[in-house]
Amino acid sequence: MSQYTKQDTTEEDGRKLFQGSLDSNFFLLNDFAAPSGKDRYPDIDGQIRLRDGSGNYLNRYLHYQLKSTGNLQSEKYHCDGAMLDYIVSTNIPTLLIIADIGNKKVYWFFIDEDQKRKLGLADSKNSGKTLDLSFHIVDVTNGLQISQLWQKFAKEDDYTKLSDSVSKIASSFHQDIQKCLGLLYLLQSVPKTELIDLFHGLLQIEKSEIETIIQKLIQEGVVSTTANFYLIDNEQLGTESLHKLLTDLDLASLEDKFKDKKDRKRILGQLAKIEHQIAQSYLSKLADELREFVNKPTNNDDLFVNLELLHEYAFRVPDKAVEIIRTILTANPLPPTVTELKGFGLL
Repeated sequence: MSQYTKQDTTEEDGRKLFQGSLDSNFFLLNDFAAPSGKDRYPDIDGQIRLRDGSGNYLNRYLHYQLKSTGNLQSEKYHCDGAMLDYIVSTNIPTLLIIADIGNKKVYWFFIDEDQKRKLGLADSKNSGKTLDLSFHIVDVTNGLQISQLWQKFAKEDDYTKLSDSVSKIASSFHQDIQKCLGLLYLLQSVPKTELIDLFHGLLQIEKSEIETIIQKLIQEGVVSTTANFYLIDNEQLGTESLHKLLTDLDLASLEDKFKDKKDRKRILGQLAKIEHQIAQSYLSKLADELREFVNKPTNNDDLFVNLELLHEYAFRVPDKAVEIIRTILTANPLPPTVTELKGFGLL
């Protein structure tokens, strides 16, 4: 034989009292504990949808947490810290409903930013607080007044807007996938241990999302893996993704990240494949800078390195490339750099 406690009956009476206090012209109550009497969700007891009193839903709703008591004194209720933590952390407006069984009254309390400040509440780990419930009575006779108050902070429930939001999330995720593919193609291969931090810094995408994207792309065979590297093999997919990425990528930032000659040659070679105005402008700027350098070179080593880099994109800036080569051929050569190595002499 199952048993019940005094608190069980108090909670049952509180639910009935609350249900009876709402004017159904203004509120539709969805008691999550009905019909079993047991909570399906540990944090919330139900949902209230708002109506306008004339047969229409307002497409707004709230959650509520119901507390039933038989000994409410002076319209004051002590709310424990765990309940306060939930109310201030949820992203759904949540009413605290107090059913006073002894006096047959129902009260409501909502903690907005102003109340949060007055009560000195933090985002978590709060201690219990005593709440003043004066002038917060819920009664079937004041449905319109209560509805107007609750509308101010109720959450909008509009299918079209929610559907649009889902579409925006999907579109944003798709764009982030393309950005990751574009950057991977630009770099050709990326060490597994460096990819998350590198992509986060260059693309400004959350690390957790980058990790999810890469794992999904690996599962689908879009991204290939070796023992130490990630890479993308499909040339067409890579060029399409890089083309779309260029609008959002700061190419100048790559110069700070990749200073090694081999890395820079690889990046410039990939950029030169893309028919995009941003890529063209960047390569043209590099050619202009090199043209200025060859007019007043400082050393042969830097000159040689820059010529190797020019080789990767010269066909995109042919006139400037020819001018650079002509300047080098007609200029007086710089004296060689002489280094003395012990045992070898002058080199």
